[in-house]
Amino acid sequence: MSAPKSSKQGPTSSLNLSLKHFLAPGTYSDLTLVCGGKEFCVHKIILDAQSPVLHKLLNGSFKIQETGKSRIEVHDDPEAFEVLIHYLYNFTLPESTSSDSRSKPAFAVRLYAIADKYNVEPLRDMAAQRLRKTIDVHAVPAFVEAIRMVDELTPPSDKTLWKIVLPLMTGNITFLLGDQDFRDLLQDMPQLMYELLAHLDPRYPENSEAANLQAALQASSIPFPRPRATFSEDEGDSLDDGDDLSHFPGYHGTFGAGRRLG
Repeated sequence: MSAPKSSKQGPTSSLNLSLKHFLAPGTYSDLTLVCGGKEFCVHKIILDAQSPVLHKLLNGSFKIQETGKSRIEVHDDPEAFEVLIHYLYNFTLPESTSSDSRSKPAFAVRLYAIADKYNVEPLRDMAAQRLRKTIDVHAVPAFVEAIRMVDELTPPSDKTLWKIVLPLMTGNITFLLGDQDFRDLLQDMPQLMYELLAHLDPRYPENSEAANLQAALQASSIPFPRPRATFSEDEGDSLDDGDDLSHFPGYHGTFGAGRRLG
């Protein structure tokens, strides 16, 4: 006769479940993060353990003073940053309704960008899956908004979200070309038009003429300037526009890298 299954949870599960109870009341908090005017009473060890970027912020050249409780202002997308903090304590995404802005595909892209900036890989994967589940090619305004966000917030080397949206475009191109919002998108993003044409060609990327066209489009593109994120502490240490954050893994500025497809 087999032994009855125990209803008790393992130590890891119990720890994960208990962490969320420390966020809202700020119990034992040793750091306050401020984003968009909202305060988050957090714990350095939890942030440090899950984000290499926050690890460097807390322990590197911008190490926070260990005396007393510290306060840092973070200039990020406030709504996405709130979900990031929620994830670090709950390991899930917060629930949302169909009328909630967080249920829109564009927010999934914003969440992907902030997870990429702070190099929180599990959240980045969740955001990509959220985009896959929420994006609807027949809801053209929201579809176009999400594509613009992908173009603006993800770096050129990252094709993850493009692999989600490009097949939807090529598979529904006749329908989409009948919509003015989508035609405007193609006018604003000529490299996207090239990418669609290239993917419709079964010989791509072996087609040398297509490769030459891509190179010409890339050479003529004008980089779009993006604001840079800053951190500031009440104690006086800060990151401003003169500081070089390029050594931070996953750092892409205030709302991501900004990109032109290609």
